[in-house]
Amino acid sequence: MTYRNTDIAYKSDTKFLAIHITEHLKWTTHICVLRLQQSKMCHIIKSVQVIMGFGRIRSFYHSKFESLVRYGIIFWGTDNESVPIFTCKLQKRVIQSVCGAGTGTTCKQLFKDCKILTVTSLYVYEVLRFFKEV
Repeated sequence: MTYRNTDIAYKSDTKFLAIHITEHLKWTTHICVLRLQQSKMCHIIKSVQVIMGFGRIRSFYHSKFESLVRYGIIFWGTDNESVPIFTCKLQKRVIQSVCGAGTGTTCKQLFKDCKILTVTSLYVYEVLRFFKEV
């Protein structure tokens, strides 16, 4: 395709307001990017855990890790490709790091103790919040 004598390359996906979407309204690209970003944040949180206290680590978690997941979750949360994010493996690793627990520790109580919502709970919360506003 050309516009004013300039060739425009065809792309099957685009990034709009930090959300990646394909031409067929699939979220595969966004979910892949999100998993990569989550993995990076997981590593960073593990790295700074030793120099920051629990309160600061928890704030850091909310500002860096949870905000990634929460942004646009009502759109991409229903896609079949989002299953790996909803299984919360990375989130569980981060919670274990935040609480200073071992990798074999179950996370159900850790989520309660830290007052942090799981990805599934975040999705339900955001959808309910959306419908309340509508």
